[in-house]
Amino acid sequence: MPLYDEVYEGNRHDTKPLPVMIEHFQAFLTDAFGATTQVPQLTLIFDTGHNSKDNFGLIDTLKLPYVGSIKLSAVKALAEISNQNGPWTSWQTLG
Repeated sequence: MPLYDEVYEGNRHDTKPLPVMIEHFQAFLTDAFGATTQVPQLTLIFDTGHNSKDNFGLIDTLKLPYVGSIKLSAVKALAEISNQNGPWTSWQTLG
């Protein structure tokens, strides 16, 4: 479930606002949970446009779990593997 989102100017490259959004998010967490209360486990989710060496450095420094994306052209061989072969397993729907 999304806990926080932020809309930023559309005329800037996506890599630039990510550090500012993380700073705003940390302030939001402090307001929501207090400075001394343990914050629940969270995962940062972002798209390809936010990928940069500096942003990954910040994410690593802050030890944030994350889910990102990469361009299909960067993993073309992986995208060509059939999900019907190899180690893939099907998800089961409950109910």
